[in-house]
Amino acid sequence: MVPRIILLAVFLSACDDEADDDTSPDTDADTDADTDTDTDTDVDADLTFEIEGGIDSTVLTLNWFSPGPGEPAFDHPPLAALAVTSSSQGVAVTEPPSTDLVELDPKQWPGFQVAMYLPALHEDLDADRHHDEVEFWVGVGQVFPTWVAGTIPAEFSKMGLVEGWNAVLPGLSGFETDATLYPVTGIPLAAHLWPGLPITFGGTVEIAGDPSQMGLVALDMANWKNLLAESFPLTDPWALTMDERYPEDSVVWSEYDVGVGSGLLAALTDVDGSGGYSTKDMLAGWICNDFELIGIGWVEPPTDLFAAWYTDLLMGFAGWAPVTIDLYAGGFEPVDPADWTNLQISMDCSPW
Repeated sequence: MVPRIILLAVFLSACDDEADDDTSPDTDADTDADTDTDTDTDVDADLTFEIEGGIDSTVLTLNWFSPGPGEPAFDHPPLAALAVTSSSQGVAVTEPPSTDLVELDPKQWPGFQVAMYLPALHEDLDADRHHDEVEFWVGVGQVFPTWVAGTIPAEFSKMGLVEGWNAVLPGLSGFETDATLYPVTGIPLAAHLWPGLPITFGGTVEIAGDPSQMGLVALDMANWKNLLAESFPLTDPWALTMDERYPEDSVVWSEYDVGVGSGLLAALTDVDGSGGYSTKDMLAGWICNDFELIGIGWVEPPTDLFAAWYTDLLMGFAGWAPVTIDLYAGGFEPVDPADWTNLQISMDCSPW
């Protein structure tokens, strides 16, 4: 996913580089009922989004994707902001304002203009269709609704680009002929960023010994003194619930405003019979997904659109999730939710 970000930036570098420094998506979107996008089901939709994930109390916005080689500023009011009522959500939108149109390459493609929009979902706790700073962004699209105007180059006509609305997934070269077009009546949009808190995961015990003399712990990998969660005694099948957020003073922030943390999961023998975690307890087994070592990962739920875009691109989830970890290389990948209740306490994934 990271190469796509870089290459998209390369594509955008052909555009005008004068973007506002304000990276807040909370701009002055007009929510007057007379000017907002009409969401009446009797109105023909120009765009239809197929939403995967929760949609309760959410708003779908179309956010101008600012041109230039720098980071997207998201500094224009949303082209649309409507309450989501269906997982197949239609949007009726008019022609974008001329200020949103960009001539990509006047020398190579004179007269070829586009306006790109990042589709995103946010919570709407107060039902006002505005994004407030306490409301989470819960979904960001990878396929951009793109308005095309002017003279379409032959190579883009051959790939199916037309005047008016298109749905474009940038390819390895960005907005080039290796981009993929989606039907505007079926634009995918995943709501992957709902905060995972609390979560419960579990599985089976595949180690020798009496489970009643053991327990489970999650220890903060940034500070071993932080006990993130524990479950004593161990049962078969077992389960562990993460119901508190990751310690704020342990969060590591990236240059893209993505905050992460991680915990090491282990089954321990309760050596001192304390009925809970103590430093005297001995390792009995790891949490495995077959031969992969499993830990617990935390990603800060984003309240900023810029952070949400990168959170989705780089991590693909928010809050807690079981993750595959590499103690030596670092980093982690989320475990498929279908496997969350099929993990094993075992020594098969031991890192040593």
